[in-house]
Amino acid sequence: MIVGYIIVGSFLGMFAFAAAWLLGASMWIGLASYAAVGSLTVFGLAGIRLVLGMQEKEEILDRPEQTTVPAQAKPTAETAQSSMRILAVDDDPFILELLPMITAKNGFTQVTSAASGAGALSILTDDPAFDCLLVDISMPGMDGIELCRHIRALEAYRTTPIIMLTGMRDLKNMGDAFRAGATDYATKPFDIKELGTRLRLAQDEVTQARLNTSILKPGHMRHEKVFSLPENLHLDGDDNLVDRAMLVNYLTRIDARETASIEVFALRTEPMDKIYAHASPQEFAEFLSDVAGAAGTQFADEHTLMAYAENGDLLIVTQSGSRSDQIAMDRTATERKIEQAVSLWLPVFEARGLPQITVAIGGPVRPNAERAQRAVVAFGNAIVLAEHRGSGKDGWGPSLRISV
Repeated sequence: MIVGYIIVGSFLGMFAFAAAWLLGASMWIGLASYAAVGSLTVFGLAGIRLVLGMQEKEEILDRPEQTTVPAQAKPTAETAQSSMRILAVDDDPFILELLPMITAKNGFTQVTSAASGAGALSILTDDPAFDCLLVDISMPGMDGIELCRHIRALEAYRTTPIIMLTGMRDLKNMGDAFRAGATDYATKPFDIKELGTRLRLAQDEVTQARLNTSILKPGHMRHEKVFSLPENLHLDGDDNLVDRAMLVNYLTRIDARETASIEVFALRTEPMDKIYAHASPQEFAEFLSDVAGAAGTQFADEHTLMAYAENGDLLIVTQSGSRSDQIAMDRTATERKIEQAVSLWLPVFEARGLPQITVAIGGPVRPNAERAQRAVVAFGNAIVLAEHRGSGKDGWGPSLRISV
């Protein structure tokens, strides 16, 4: 930011020098004009930034309708004792000063700050006990997305909630963040209630992880779990393959205006339950990764994100366009290409008495429901469409196994 002030000051200083020269002033007077105008510009902009920053801080902290924490979420003695340790990473000193004030309004007082990605990694390497990370996406040097990848490579932080801080709401940036391992995001300028909600959801996740139990996340459907998916499957699969909870968060949190350009598909592979029963855990994980890789090739797009539902259906969220339109028009060809891509598993499964692998693609579905139900409705509808499409393939029929 200071560099920007200097550039503006230099430009105006050169303008002052040229004006003085054209008016017949000596070179020394021109240079003095350059120095005076340039210096005043730099210090003036910095002063304006300081005043605006303080005003913004006061406005946010004094806003009555946003500073009130809902009654059901007020910190109790128990939550105060187990308050999360938070690491906030941002290159803007005003944001780093503001964040502890906002988090304190929501009952989270243990906040450590880092002004760069490298500084954050140094802190995390030395201290493996942070419970939640707030990471700015746009930072010089190592940006938030790259930092997120490095954080996920640390053994102690493979599943720690990472909330991205961004003023960018476009599909690509948030897709990149979730692919890198982010679990949620909050937008700038900050809304105290919104950020508090994100932090409380992260605290729920941390608390349940400590209890070694699972929770039903917002937008999830509670159904019978057919089998357990391998943990951290996305780490070894296609780059577009993320955790299911991340995909739900992503689809739930994007701006309503952007949903018009998004399509949801579901890919059902059969006989998934028999494959699970007859394959080793390593084989099953490799098979799911291969299916996702084959699907990613067909839905090849930098904006595509995928995740497995609990019954093994592959959920695909992509931008509408020529590629997805082509798949929707010629679904059979796409299904055959994916079946061919995983055909190397046929000898393994045939030796164990399993029938031929078949793939059915359901969709596209537009995520047009209300925000809270957007993911569950779109995923559920896409899965039902995949079930119906596959009902005529080799005799396997539709079931009621829907779990997203």
